[in-house]
Amino acid sequence: MANPGACLRDGFSTGGSAGTGIGAISRLSTLFDIFSLPEQGSAIMSRFWPKTSRLTPQVQLWEIGALCVPMPGETISGDGYAWKELGDSLCVLVTDGLGHGPFAAQASSDAINAFHTRAGLSPAENIKAIHDVLRGTRGAAVGLAHIDPAGQGVRFAGVGNIAGLVIGASGSRNMVSHNGIVGSEVRKVQEFEYPWYEDATLLMHSDGISSRWSFDPYPGLIKRHPSLVAAVLYRDYGRGTDDSTIVVVRRAKIKSASGQGS
Repeated sequence: MANPGACLRDGFSTGGSAGTGIGAISRLSTLFDIFSLPEQGSAIMSRFWPKTSRLTPQVQLWEIGALCVPMPGETISGDGYAWKELGDSLCVLVTDGLGHGPFAAQASSDAINAFHTRAGLSPAENIKAIHDVLRGTRGAAVGLAHIDPAGQGVRFAGVGNIAGLVIGASGSRNMVSHNGIVGSEVRKVQEFEYPWYEDATLLMHSDGISSRWSFDPYPGLIKRHPSLVAAVLYRDYGRGTDDSTIVVVRRAKIKSASGQGS
């Protein structure tokens, strides 16, 4: 779409249709976002919440988007992800069970359960605890980040092939993981700290997503909803030969009673 805004207006069509489809989706959606570039395709995010639903989301401190897709031919993903709010802070986990299928999925599930019960620990201590829990399983690659907005920092520890990146107006910082398999062979668990600002975005993914991705071909994508960011990067950089997981996180823009962002 050369002009997504025009495509949202009723009656606009490049194919001779009534031109009401995307506009209708937008009006009916509780949350809607779109990203489109000529010759690169379009991605649309639409969420529907019934007005009477008890699940209708309240004001959130964080915007989070994630995808977890099994390897083609598998019915269950050996990857996993989770997050947990701790007051004003947020802990984010991405795990990649060794191999594919149910046994890999069980390792990731055990890692997620262990993460939730120990989320108050530092990332390094949490991974050490997960390592003990995963003994006897296939094991997994694990990356764990703890974002502290008040302290303007994000602490990260990783073992295995989980990539992490903090992106902000001042540039981007790749997070460091050490080699190993949590639950099997972990020689070193080391925690690193990176700067975090209000405009920052955290992105973590398993090796089902190529490490060669870049935001350069997608002007404006980083400002779209994290779910849309995750979808576009998976669409264009998913390897298609492995389970794939990607998680994108940023601080939500909270609206005050006057309707102004804060």
